[in-house]
Amino acid sequence: MGTTVITIRLDNSGSGLQLDDGQSQGPHIITRVKRRDVIKWKLIPNAGVDSLDEIQSKGFSVFEVRPSRQPDGSLTGTIADFPDGSEEDYGIRYSINNVSYVHDPKIQIHA
Repeated sequence: MGTTVITIRLDNSGSGLQLDDGQSQGPHIITRVKRRDVIKWKLIPNAGVDSLDEIQSKGFSVFEVRPSRQPDGSLTGTIADFPDGSEEDYGIRYSINNVSYVHDPKIQIHA
């Protein structure tokens, strides 16, 4: 079981998120993980996003337990034991100046 950290900041245009999972960077990445891996979503301090509010499943969920808030403000979730190639479109709900937004990347399971 490993841990993948996805860092989050506001993109240069100020209209969406820039994500970095250590393998890929951009607004709409596909994070590749293994069964039972932990994913941690973490804001880059002073990078334009006020809060990371929730990880939302959009239909099929690859998580064993719904991602939850940690004391440091990050969110973490554990990937369930689904077959290779299982994929989820999910939402990162975040806030800027008390306005809530949702960003939609993907997670894919690989052995």
